[in-house]
Amino acid sequence: MLNFFGIGDETPEPEDMPISAVKMLILLSVAMAVTIIISNMAALKIWELKIPYPTALFPIKEWEILAILPVDAGVWLFPITYLIGDLLVNTFGQKIANLVAVYVSAFTVVAAGILWLARYTLPDFPGADNSAFEIIQSATGRIFLASIVGFLAGQLVNNFWFTRIRECQTDEDDGRKVRARALISSTPAHLIDSVLFETLAFLGRLPLDKFVTQIIFAFIVGIVIEGLVSWKLTPYTALKLQRKLQYSNGKVIKS
Repeated sequence: MLNFFGIGDETPEPEDMPISAVKMLILLSVAMAVTIIISNMAALKIWELKIPYPTALFPIKEWEILAILPVDAGVWLFPITYLIGDLLVNTFGQKIANLVAVYVSAFTVVAAGILWLARYTLPDFPGADNSAFEIIQSATGRIFLASIVGFLAGQLVNNFWFTRIRECQTDEDDGRKVRARALISSTPAHLIDSVLFETLAFLGRLPLDKFVTQIIFAFIVGIVIEGLVSWKLTPYTALKLQRKLQYSNGKVIKS
C-alpha cells in the first residue's frame, strides 16, 4: 500500500513478518534516517587532512606531506548507513531495503524543503538572534541534496548486489558469507555514491585535479571505514537478528 513509487515491483514480496521483526524494521529505519541527517549536519565542519609519506622506506625516520585535503566531518558517519542498509537487506530482503532507502531520502528532502521555506517565508522577529537557525538551514543546500542522491543510488546498488551475491552462495548462512556479500556489494555502491556526491556537490567549485582527488579519497575512505566497522559487527549483528527474529531475507525461518 505504501509503495506508490513502484519501487521494487520486480522483486519478490516479503513474507508476513512477526511483530518483533516489525519493531526491528522501524528501529533500523529510524537509525538510518537519523544517521543521514546527523552526517549532513556534521558536514558543516570542514577539517584539514594531511596525508604524509616517508622520505625513505627503511628506516622510516622523516615524513613529508603528500597532500592536504579539505574533508567534511560527515565522512566518518556516512558509511554507517551502509552497515544499517546491509542489516536491512539481509533481514528483510531487497524490496523492503529499497523502500526504506527511498522513503528515508524522500522525507529527508521534504524536511530540508520545510527548513528552506521557513528561512525565506517567515519574517524574523525584531531583535531575535536567528544565527543558529541560519547555520542549521545552511546544511540543506547543494551538498545536502548531493549526499541524498548519492545515498539513494548507493543503497539501491548495494541492495541489488547484496541480493545477487546471496543467491549465488550455497549451504547454510554464516558470518563469513555475510561479511563477503556486505563488503563486495559495498564496492560498486561506494563508487556510485562517491562519483554522484562529488559531482553534484563540487563540480565547477574545485580545480579538476582536486575534484578527482576528492572522488578517489571519498571512495577509499568509505570502503575503509565500512570495512573496519562491519568486519565483525555486520556478520555478528545479522546472524543474531536472524536467530532472534526467526526472519531472514524477507522470509520466516521454518523451525
